[in-house]
Amino acid sequence: MKRVVFLDTSAWVSAAVRTQTHHTSAHAAYVAAVRQGYRIVTTPLVLGESHSLFLKLLGRDRARDAIEAVQRDPTHVVLPVDGDLVMSAIERWIDVYRDQQFSLCDAISFEIMKREGITRALAVDKHFATAGFEMIE
Repeated sequence: MKRVVFLDTSAWVSAAVRTQTHHTSAHAAYVAAVRQGYRIVTTPLVLGESHSLFLKLLGRDRARDAIEAVQRDPTHVVLPVDGDLVMSAIERWIDVYRDQQFSLCDAISFEIMKREGITRALAVDKHFATAGFEMIE
């Protein structure tokens, strides 16, 4: 079975933007995952969230290039999100973890990870650890 890791906005932006606090460790983890042949899974919500941050931090052209690179890279898989998945994410993560400030993007990421059997995330967002996933940062 191929090794799989989930790519969160927090790690992707940190890896791509040198001025980010966790740049060095996030960049090293991301590069290692690619070189070691991991299948890197994410969602359209992570793409959107990341693109918005890339626009602010890197500018329009580099933001576009980052999103396109993930779409074209065969090691990366963007899994679809439908209404049923959104409702499951709300019920399982946002409703149950009322003491946490999980975003909808976080909750959908967690739900995808559970459904796909993914236990590890490229993330610097501590919410992944709180939700019971291993973080690679």
